[in-house]
Amino acid sequence: MLTLKKSDINQLEKYFSKMSSPEDFALVAKLYKAQQKWNQEKAKSSFFVGQEVQFTSSRTGETLTGTLIKKNPTYQHVRTESGTWKVPASMLSAA
Repeated sequence: MLTLKKSDINQLEKYFSKMSSPEDFALVAKLYKAQQKWNQEKAKSSFFVGQEVQFTSSRTGETLTGTLIKKNPTYQHVRTESGTWKVPASMLSAA
């Protein structure tokens, strides 16, 4: 789901066109990784064991609903009717 507006994307394109050195791109990569990590931590902390959650399977494309049964640093374990799945917290939403 894209949350950036067209004007935001245009602004980013303008900034990228000004970048020329490897250091510029390295800094952007570092900022991207830091934001991605923060988003993952935020997503992990928003769920609790026993909560009903849903996610879209990358294998089948279907939306599955289940119960969060275990939280790990990388993957959250979700029990569904079709079995137990290891899912990144960023792919979960409250059911």
